[in-house]
Amino acid sequence: MPACSAGRHGRQEPSHRLSGRRQGHKGSIFGLYATWYQSAAAPTGLYLDGWIQYGDFRNRVQGEALPLERYDSTAWAASIGVGHAFEAGSAANHTYFVEPQAQVIHNDYADDGHKEANGTVVQSKDAGSWVTRLGARAYARPQETYFNRVQPFIEANWWHSEGHEAVAFNQHVERLERSTDIYELKVGAQAELGSGWTGWMHFGYRAGNGDFNEFAGLVGMKYRW
Repeated sequence: MPACSAGRHGRQEPSHRLSGRRQGHKGSIFGLYATWYQSAAAPTGLYLDGWIQYGDFRNRVQGEALPLERYDSTAWAASIGVGHAFEAGSAANHTYFVEPQAQVIHNDYADDGHKEANGTVVQSKDAGSWVTRLGARAYARPQETYFNRVQPFIEANWWHSEGHEAVAFNQHVERLERSTDIYELKVGAQAELGSGWTGWMHFGYRAGNGDFNEFAGLVGMKYRW
């Protein structure tokens, strides 16, 4: 099932109350997506999922009592994932499945090496990174087909990242230290709405080394043709 997308993105952040800094960016994002199912009709079996995204941005930042600085940047990411759904049993009007999953993502970022009005050269360093995910999803699927199916699920993932982002100010390099291992638990539901439409929502909690904690939620819809 191939797909493609394109969009415009813009963001203007308010002034930071301590530094007085203001920043924002505008740009375009393009993507290609594809999924292969071992059996499109059966809920079990192997699947492969891949996507690639590219973004081109125009950025600006202004410190308190400093001139407005502008610079361009690009970013891209690519992913390949694999999973296999197994039937774990059935009861009443539902069938239960377990789906182990694995994913590899590569990210990269580059800017044009901006020179500020005061002469400082600012440039990204070592911006590329690899991220891997190992996890499993368990879900219940209604056996009836004459109404919209709602599939509740629970999912657990282990995310591991290699690589640290860094920014160079002339010869001085500042590195962004982040959690290399993050553990995630999500609960949610997916609904088959009919006529090619599918909707989903989930809420999750993530924790990692370096006192990293995060609560997040997502609601979405997609159309298949």
